[in-house]
Amino acid sequence: MDTFLLDTLLRPFLAEDLEHGDITTEAIFAPSDQARAGFIARHPMTVVGMATVATRVFQLLDPSVRCTDAVADGTRVETGAELLTLEGCTRTLLRGERVALNLAQRLCGIATLTSAFLDRVSHTGARIVDTRKTTPGLRLLEKYAVRAAGGRNHRYSLSDGVLIKDNHIAACGSITEAVRRVRARVPHTINVEVETDTLAQVEECLACGVGVILLDNMDPATLRQAVTLVGGRAICEASEAKSTWTRCGPSPRAAWTSQCGRAHPQRQVLRHRHGLARLRPGTGPATAGREERREAGMNKRLFVAIDPPEEVRTELAGICCGLPDARWTPVSQLHLTLCFIGEVDGSGFLDIREALADCTVAPFALRVRGVGHFPPRGLPRVVWAGIERSEPLQVLQRKIVTRLFQLGLEPDNRRFSPHLTLARLRDTPPAKVGRWLEHNGLFTSGSFTVDRFLLYSSVLGRKGASHTVEQEYPLNS
Repeated sequence: MDTFLLDTLLRPFLAEDLEHGDITTEAIFAPSDQARAGFIARHPMTVVGMATVATRVFQLLDPSVRCTDAVADGTRVETGAELLTLEGCTRTLLRGERVALNLAQRLCGIATLTSAFLDRVSHTGARIVDTRKTTPGLRLLEKYAVRAAGGRNHRYSLSDGVLIKDNHIAACGSITEAVRRVRARVPHTINVEVETDTLAQVEECLACGVGVILLDNMDPATLRQAVTLVGGRAICEASEAKSTWTRCGPSPRAAWTSQCGRAHPQRQVLRHRHGLARLRPGTGPATAGREERREAGMNKRLFVAIDPPEEVRTELAGICCGLPDARWTPVSQLHLTLCFIGEVDGSGFLDIREALADCTVAPFALRVRGVGHFPPRGLPRVVWAGIERSEPLQVLQRKIVTRLFQLGLEPDNRRFSPHLTLARLRDTPPAKVGRWLEHNGLFTSGSFTVDRFLLYSSVLGRKGASHTVEQEYPLNS
């Protein structure tokens, strides 16, 4: 990455954060105080920005800061990996920390999703390519993150290439006329790309000798027909079917080169939160069964959970009493929630249901132990039963969160605190909650084996939520 261009981006970011100085740091630390710090991976990820961006942030503030052991851009690491070590003035490290982290976290997120999509097409001839749908002011960095992870860059700006889109065609009258006008003005060294959404438009592009054809929002069956029709005479790009998930970051697009021959069968391109397109195995709208078409058209509110066995639920039912104004959780809904996903559209649900099958550990033992309340201070709103510490449980939960993150779902950064919600409270006097906790504080269930986890959907009605099992995932070694 060009340091001159990078510095012009970073200086305003630092000025925005520092403004008139870091009054907290300057009050606590002397200019001579020294410190050592580091960046550590909290999730498995593809690293981008340690040697290039984060290091430069600190060196702009103070060239004497020593930045060592920076993980190279594009490297894949596991949770706990040390990504960068910093030594220097304590004031400098604290001043630059937030800007460096904000940028590094964003770039690593984009790179990690790009890597996930590259993995899904690694056995095909497809490329993952980004677009101009970037965060204003961060295009240089976000496109660099896609490239560092192994993706390809599309045009950087409107001046880098010709892309005749649907609005150009509608205003001009036809693809043929738009291409004619472009070629009359644009140098011959610049390729011409045209966006299409029908096979008739693809044929018109071929008649005009267009070099790149964007197949926009086509279902897989039509996409296959289009690539076959092109027959290697142009590069084919497959853009995404629209989704209700929001976007933040450059949006890679799958591009088939002329050497690919045809689109990989039964592959569908989707758009996700981080704006990175991934190719999902499975049938599309043209070939899906009736049930999948029905699922694809429905929004669902999802969470992932482990169900304790009936005997443990019965034990818990014995302590679910004795608190006024408590709304006790029905015994059938006493779940150990691993991850709350929230509402997704039908396409997102199908992706999630498929992706969770990748998350597994060996079966393990659990035990319910102790009770408590949320929030820990102030008026209690929830009483819960705790779960005895289990490393396999933590590993399973991290795998699930990581897999969902790779789909574009932003993780909840709160520490995972495994528990079963026993009741929700409304103006229950804290003293009575305290007596209930004292009476039931030694509760311990029998040990039970966890051999599966479940994907649930939830519907909120007048009498509370009803839960439906959407998919079971057996655990295995």
